[in-house]
This record gives sequence, C-alpha cells and structure tokens, in this order.
Amino acid sequence: MSNPIDPEPSSDPIDSQPVASGNKKKRSKSLYVLLPILVLALLGLFADRRARAKVDEAEMLLEKAHAKKQQLTSEKVQELLGRKPDKEMDFQGSTPVEKYSWRSGLPWRKFFISVAYSLEEPHVYEKSFKNLDIDKLGSVVRE
Repeated sequence: MSNPIDPEPSSDPIDSQPVASGNKKKRSKSLYVLLPILVLALLGLFADRRARAKVDEAEMLLEKAHAKKQQLTSEKVQELLGRKPDKEMDFQGSTPVEKYSWRSGLPWRKFFISVAYSLEEPHVYEKSFKNLDIDKLGSVVRE
C-alpha cells in the first residue's frame, strides 16, 4: 500500500536525478562573470612575471657592464636599459640616485631598480638595488 503523501523512492535512475534547468541558468550567468575575472587574473600574472624578468635582466646588464669596468654615466645606463628614469638624479642623502621602474600586473604595483652613482663628477654607476625605495637608499649605499 503506497502512501500518497510520502511516496516510496523510485528505483528508476531518471527519476532520481534532480531537475537541473534552474542550475543551468545559474551556471551560465556565473560563468559569464567568473570567466572574465579568470582571464584578467591570468593576464595580470603574465604582466607581473614579465615585469620581474625585465627588472632581473636590467640588474644583470648593469652588473655585467660594471664588471667590465665600464664608466656608466646616467646617459649610458639609460641607453643600456632602454628607458628613461622615473626620477632624474636625485641627491638623497648626498648620493645621486635614479629610479627605473616596470609596471606589474597590478595597477598600483611596480618593480624597480634604484641606481646609485658616485659623488664625483662625472657621476658614474656604483651600485643598483632591486625593489629598494630611494628614500631608504642613502644610508645603504655608503655601507
């Protein structure tokens, strides 16, 4: 005897599947939202990795040129790196410093190199500091 209020579970596999018509609409809407977010995150990751690689390459170029005992003035450093500094020859803490930056995948984040030059004219390359802020650089260069 079957109870009309509480029917027995059916052994038919089709009847045991939940109705998914509402779920398909929700999935397609969420897919339209989540897929662009995923694409933007991947593009940001790619840009972030590219910026880090550029900073590493710039640091390596400066170190190689310095190891060859080349007199690297600001103009030669700009030519070597292929870009102009964000800040021109800033005499913070009596150490001439220039900052070169590369934009990361995030709009508010940059990777950069601070380049310190000698005090004597002509100012020549002494050291470079990767991702070290110029404001903190004056005390580090003379150590």
